[in-house]
Amino acid sequence: EDFYMKTCLESIGVDTQEDFALLHDKICGTDCPGNDGPCSDGWVVAYHFYRDADSWNTCHAEAVKAQTAAGHAKPSTPEAAAEPKEEAMQITGGEDAAKVTDLLKQAADLHDQLAPSASKAKTMSQNAKDDIDAATHKIHDALQRISIAKDNQTKAEALAQDAAERMDKAQGIENSSQQIADTASKAKVQDVKELDAAKEAYAKASDAVEQAKKEIQAAIDAEDQQLSEVASGRVCLSLPGVRMESAGETLSPKPIVKELDTATPQKCMDWCREHADCRQSVFSAGNKGCYLFSQMTGQPTEFKDTFNSSFCGDVSDSDDMLKVLKDVFKMKPWV
Repeated sequence: EDFYMKTCLESIGVDTQEDFALLHDKICGTDCPGNDGPCSDGWVVAYHFYRDADSWNTCHAEAVKAQTAAGHAKPSTPEAAAEPKEEAMQITGGEDAAKVTDLLKQAADLHDQLAPSASKAKTMSQNAKDDIDAATHKIHDALQRISIAKDNQTKAEALAQDAAERMDKAQGIENSSQQIADTASKAKVQDVKELDAAKEAYAKASDAVEQAKKEIQAAIDAEDQQLSEVASGRVCLSLPGVRMESAGETLSPKPIVKELDTATPQKCMDWCREHADCRQSVFSAGNKGCYLFSQMTGQPTEFKDTFNSSFCGDVSDSDDMLKVLKDVFKMKPWV
């Protein structure tokens, strides 16, 4: 409701005034006080936000106690206020009646002019809310997996080492099979024994090739599992239609065995999520490019459908990522 009201008023040209002392709000950032309490500041209008019953009741009790001590608490049984008397508007006729009619017409015209802007503001607010709800849902999703992810970190490192060892073993088997095949092809079959030996050599070479294929596939599977374990402990937030500014070091991680495929926005974001040092990715549909960075930034450089950026990090970084995402969406040219 706060974002809707702000956007609606801005869309019809209403100016703003800043007073960061009226509200305790942890989303406000460094400009205004946090909402960690105490809730006893007599100047503060509201404390935002407390989303569970216990914390809300605690804050409310502190505020009531402070107001009572200052002698400002409301009485438990307030006296009924006297009902205001209605005063009829006196119109003397003639010129006054014409002025009233003209003012009513101007008010109706102004209402017709503002109706489209109000409709646009409502649509913009709903779009922003949908984006933020989607991001929040992803964070909640990640929180459910984090307890499992903590136990998998050591296993992920072991799987990466196992993948490298399997690759070395597969390469050795492939080299051995080639040597056997070369030996068999050069053999001069002079009698039945030599022919049988050649056949046996070819059979061994064929078995070695199959074994090499199995080892390579096992290495690929181990690498996939290692990447999945890393990804399970991280969460990413998508920013469709946004190209974020480069931040930190440009990363170029290469797979150990498998072929690299980052040709879609989702695959690009997944590749960032599978690497613990990646905090931001930018995908460009124009050249199918996937660009990874060691830091995230809140500064977009372009809003265009051909780009898709994402923020990635540990679940403990979720609040920071969500705040930056909200700030970026506020910069989007909705109206």
